[in-house]
Amino acid sequence: LLETFCPSPTHKLTLTSKSSSGLGKAQSKFSAANVATKKFLHHLDTACWKHSHRRKGHRVACIASVEGLESNENWHVHLALCSPSHLNFWEFYDLIKKAHVKVAAFGEQSQISPYDYGWINYCFKTGSDCWLADCTRQAKP
Repeated sequence: LLETFCPSPTHKLTLTSKSSSGLGKAQSKFSAANVATKKFLHHLDTACWKHSHRRKGHRVACIASVEGLESNENWHVHLALCSPSHLNFWEFYDLIKKAHVKVAAFGEQSQISPYDYGWINYCFKTGSDCWLADCTRQAKP
């Protein structure tokens, strides 16, 4: 089912929150992760298509989940992203890094790699309650 949102992922990504971001109950951490991921995707869409992403609705395909909702952990998000057709792997990689630093809730720790097909299973190893449904979306080229 999730692969219908992002049928040919090219990048896998983990973004970790700052230590003071979203501390507290699991529900508030989930909300903080959801908001930060939406901001990240907005910055990534803008980086990929400039202002035409607003005018024409262009957006990067994404599957998103959150982990670390337990009280003693920093939350972090796992994403599977599909590179837009007009960008090669490394161009998209650079835009991901630039979008990451624009979101205050995320710390410096991130990991970006080529996608592998075990990634989705890893993202959802704790079950479907970690799915960031508001941030999982199909591409609109």
